[in-house]
Amino acid sequence: MVKGLLVLTLDRAEEIGKRHGKAQADWVVDGNVSKEYASSMIKMHDDGDPVFYDRTRPVHGPLSGVHAGDLTVDELLDEIGIPSALREESEDEVCSAYEEAFYSSWTEEVVRALTAIAEA
Repeated sequence: MVKGLLVLTLDRAEEIGKRHGKAQADWVVDGNVSKEYASSMIKMHDDGDPVFYDRTRPVHGPLSGVHAGDLTVDELLDEIGIPSALREESEDEVCSAYEEAFYSSWTEEVVRALTAIAEA
């Protein structure tokens, strides 16, 4: 793939990943979370405790297609508009960009929601 096209493609994958990560994070924290629990989860996050991620990350990867509305790899590549002839050489980089942005956005949104509860 041409370098400039690949950069635009990776930017688009990141944009989609951020949007999806934020949207799916809304399912993690709801009005039933206590201030104490929210505070303890924020502390775990700040301390780098892996339990934070065990309790908040989706069970399946963001490109698993397991849940309604989840993308598959082919659907992501279709949404970005990568031609079939170029998919094999760009798939790994595009999926990595999407997943990194998804998890980063997911984490930011979960921490934001927990902070709002803890400080309420």
